[in-house]
Amino acid sequence: MAIVSVDKEKCTGCGACIDICPFGAPSLEGDTVVVNDQCTACGACLDVCPVNALSLPELELADTKPDLTDYEGVWV
Repeated sequence: MAIVSVDKEKCTGCGACIDICPFGAPSLEGDTVVVNDQCTACGACLDVCPVNALSLPELELADTKPDLTDYEGVWV
């Protein structure tokens, strides 16, 4: 399963992400980009996409902090 998510509504198929990817993960299928399992989440494609159609949803989840209020005052 690919790590980078492609918003097919936004993707214009410009190919900028294909040119920049060092692993050859993105490719064009029709007018939109698809990302294969060779994706390593390096993020190179995110910066070059002119319409911000690419994202790393798994990494966005990792940035959220858990609610630890139930553990206040607990010493380990």
